[in-house]
Amino acid sequence: MSLNLTCGRSAHPHFPGADDSSPEEAGAFVRKLQQMLRRLGSCEADMENGQLRIDVNVSVHKSNTPFNTRCEIKNINSVRFLQQAIESERRRHIRHYENSEEVKQETRQFDEVKGETYSLRSKEEAEDYRYMPDSNLPAMVFEQVSYFSLSCDKADGQGYLEKVKDNLPEMPWNTVKRLTEVYGVSKKDVETLLGLDEFDGAGVEYFEDVTAGDPKLGKRAINW
Repeated sequence: MSLNLTCGRSAHPHFPGADDSSPEEAGAFVRKLQQMLRRLGSCEADMENGQLRIDVNVSVHKSNTPFNTRCEIKNINSVRFLQQAIESERRRHIRHYENSEEVKQETRQFDEVKGETYSLRSKEEAEDYRYMPDSNLPAMVFEQVSYFSLSCDKADGQGYLEKVKDNLPEMPWNTVKRLTEVYGVSKKDVETLLGLDEFDGAGVEYFEDVTAGDPKLGKRAINW
């Protein structure tokens, strides 16, 4: 699975303004995506084993001005390297503009040892990035009126999307919110429980079995 992120940043003395997307935000997004994919059972999303790869587009701009030329960094295989690559590329872009040099639109790679990006190939036109509909990926239209079973063509009166939504497991971020509010435990502790089994929430389930729904036992149970 490949994910393409766009990260524009302007936090710099000569490029003041708020971040459109910082390295930390990009990293947090990827971690949340991994949690979701694992909980849904879509894939393990293990970046080191090639189950998820990140391509990131980076550009900078001065406050209240359009973003400048963006460059794409290909095939990043960890959240840590993603954040390092974005920061390295941000600094490279700013350095070019400070020296009145244009940034070339190109595809780059991240050198994990040097902590820097390097050029792979140039891309002169936006079309080179394939920003167009793909004929191999046709549009999918879901009926909202009724759900049709795969085993028969009888409608059960519930919309397909609604039925899918009703059968979704609790997402990890919702689990964090619920347990911290109900049991008064810390977010870090709940994330530790989630880390015990991200696929079916066995760690959280065991914790709730131990507490038997009693909020007063939350902190004691989670420490144990």
